[in-house]
Order: sequence, then structure tokens, then C-alpha cells
Amino acid sequence: MNIKSIFAMAFMATALVGTAFSFVACEDDEKQEVVLGGEEDGTFTANLDVAAGVGPKAIKLATVKGQKVVVLTLKSYQPLLTISGYETDLPEGAPYKHIGQQQYQLRNVKSTKLADGTLQLSGEEEVTMKLRMVMGNQTAANVPFTEYKTKVKTQGTLKNGKLNLTTTFRPGHMPMDIVYTYTGQR
Repeated sequence: MNIKSIFAMAFMATALVGTAFSFVACEDDEKQEVVLGGEEDGTFTANLDVAAGVGPKAIKLATVKGQKVVVLTLKSYQPLLTISGYETDLPEGAPYKHIGQQQYQLRNVKSTKLADGTLQLSGEEEVTMKLRMVMGNQTAANVPFTEYKTKVKTQGTLKNGKLNLTTTFRPGHMPMDIVYTYTGQR
């Protein structure tokens, strides 16, 4: 081994160690601030818009007033959302004439505090939901709630006591998403 190859190896080792420290330092700079308290905890009274479809082509089917969304922060950055059940008739021409849902919870919602004070909510989890979907020739009293395990995507914001929350899911073998949009305040 000659002197040039020893210097080359020493230079490469120094460069490798220096690069490793710079990557470690960059990781901390990219993390967003997480919420460390439950400043937005409470019960929100909201209007629920029920829509069906995929993405921006979802069609609004009904609005249910007086829905309750309870936000409770059990972990420093992970609020628990409990959403009240509902029953509503759907417009003529919809695949069902009536839909109902029992209360459900979202346990895997992450919260991030943005620079303007907005609490951004996001998550995706498998949830067991009980839905009643009544076809045209049936009556709601004769149709039981059916349990569905479905993946629910959650997005929303909380700011100054106002809630905007969207949950999207596809129960069973339904060919389209059901989209719930909650708009309300504490």
C-alpha cells in the first residue's frame, strides 16, 4: 500500500463520517410540530353532508343536522373522535331510500398544529361500522343494522372552536365511496 492510497482512504472515511452527521441533523429540521394538549377537545354540533361517489365526483345525497362529534385527546398528538349515529331518507333515484349508521369511533387520527394555529387532522384506519341501508321495497323497521369492517380515511381541521371533518369509506362490496363531511362548532 502506498502513501497516496492511505491518504485517499483516510479522506473517504472522514467524508463518510461527516456526511452521516449532516443527514442526522437534517432529519430533525423536517419534523412538524405536534400538539401537546387537548386545547380543541370538546363536543362539536355539526351538520353532516352524506355523499356517494369517487373523489370530486361524489354526489350529495342528504344533510343531517345536529350531529355530535366528540374530540378527546388521550395521547399528546392523537385525539379520539366519537361520532354520533344518524338515520335519514335519501332522494328518489338514489340506490337506497334510507340510510342509518350507529355511533362509531376513530382512534388513529393524528393532529398537527400549523403555524396559523389550525389543528390539522388526518388518519386512515380499519373501523367496524354498523350501517342500515334500506332498498326501495323495504321499510327501515324491517332492515337490521349490518356490521362492516372498512378502511376509513379522515381529513379535517379544528380552529377557534370550528370543526371541518371529512371521512371517506367504502362498506362491503359497494362500487363507490361514502363521504361524510361534518361542519360545526363547539
